[in-house]
Amino acid sequence: MAQSQPSIIGPVANSPDKIQLARLSYVHVSHPDISKFDDFAADFGFTVAAKDGDSIYYRGWGKDKCCYIATKSDDGEKHFNGASFLAKTERDFVKTCELPGCSPLIENPPACGGGSRVTVSSPSGTIMHVIWGAEERPAPEKPETATEIHKGSFNTTLEKTRKGTLFYPISDSVVRFDLHE
Repeated sequence: MAQSQPSIIGPVANSPDKIQLARLSYVHVSHPDISKFDDFAADFGFTVAAKDGDSIYYRGWGKDKCCYIATKSDDGEKHFNGASFLAKTERDFVKTCELPGCSPLIENPPACGGGSRVTVSSPSGTIMHVIWGAEERPAPEKPETATEIHKGSFNTTLEKTRKGTLFYPISDSVVRFDLHE
């Protein structure tokens, strides 16, 4: 039996002194043609959660009220306007607010669950938003998007009926692969 090599990456410890984030909530992108992106988003399975002026708020199947904000670009170019993360605790949110260069506290958009939001910049200029107090949406009771309609036996966001077997669509037929342990 081969001896294992020592890891190049040392042990990783997550210090409670660091700001802890619970998860990614949504991303915000400006698009030159928001109508074209709206068509793409519908084909991709996003559901429009709300519209507000030149912004469309999309949700997916997760517990966040919004997972993507598409805004009409002011200059005709596409721009990434940052990712929004939920702080793990209120104390983590307060620690974020105390960072040098942190923006003033603002209201998180109601279509994204409300609560409070601040913006911080990385040394390279990339911005990120940290949220506290956002309301989650109730878990869906049935599949909600057209992406849930398939041929053959497929797992969906809510049901995992296919275990131990893979099905891959190839043109109009379905090919079955049995998995063996």
